[in-house]
Amino acid sequence: MIRFLIILLLFPFVVVAQYDFNKDGVMDIMNMQTLEYQDGATGNYYLLGKHHNFSDFLDFIPIPLGMESYPELVDSLEHKLLGSINKAEVSPAEQWLLEAYSHQEIPRGNSTYSKIIRVPSMWHPWPAEFPKAIYQRVCNDSLDLPQMNTEDDPDFKEGWLLYYGHNHRQYKNNRSFAEFEEIIHHDNYTILKSSHGLIMKKENQYAWIFHSNGSLTGGPSKLRWPSISNVLSDGNLVIVQHQSPIRGIQKVFIVSLSKGIVVELNLPKEIGLSEETPSILLENGMLQVGSKEQKEVITRIDLKELMSNLTHD
Repeated sequence: MIRFLIILLLFPFVVVAQYDFNKDGVMDIMNMQTLEYQDGATGNYYLLGKHHNFSDFLDFIPIPLGMESYPELVDSLEHKLLGSINKAEVSPAEQWLLEAYSHQEIPRGNSTYSKIIRVPSMWHPWPAEFPKAIYQRVCNDSLDLPQMNTEDDPDFKEGWLLYYGHNHRQYKNNRSFAEFEEIIHHDNYTILKSSHGLIMKKENQYAWIFHSNGSLTGGPSKLRWPSISNVLSDGNLVIVQHQSPIRGIQKVFIVSLSKGIVVELNLPKEIGLSEETPSILLENGMLQVGSKEQKEVITRIDLKELMSNLTHD
């Protein structure tokens, strides 16, 4: 988690740090593990953090109620805690995630797919911006995210929203690189991937079409492990074989490029897809999903019928 890495860099080997954060001439105390702050002059305690899901790209640090009345203190804490991350506008990748959280649904009475995410294409000028670690200061009523569910300390008006975009870096042949990899090329578009996301390039613009995130799509317990293992396309649909290394959970997502819809297939629980070889296959308009252990096709999905169902949902 970047937050703790930054803290360790600023205060190496220090669990409890003393620093005059509010510039009142009295040393304050910050617990670098729990992110508890104590005002040295008043003795008041403030909690700035909670447990982070290491499979999520998004994190939220609330500014405790009342602390926003001391802007110099808030600015000092922001500088010390987040000074190594760029403060920037929401990036295209982060924007896709925020839209996805606001437009996800669990369909009822449907045996074909278990989740629907509707994010119309948001186009940006090419070349594509490769994600980085950034943050924004936001109000608590501006976003509805599980990361902002502060039941333990619900009293806050503002906070810092962090996006750990650096985890999109890819690893190949013992080399790490922060760039997209072209994996599918059609006459009118190209699909490129990172370790956890997909973008579509058309002429001189691009759009995000899929972004893995633990509390949204599931994913690895730590983001340094890639979540996208295999990608196929029939022209209008992109099929994503999604993996959670160590956990052993495999999923299949289908992306409609024309409709801006992502669906998670409702696969039989016993299916274990192979991480070593492709376990999804397109043949004559049918998506075949194979079993790792039985080495046979377990389910077939008519993509044309799937698209028809999506149109009516």
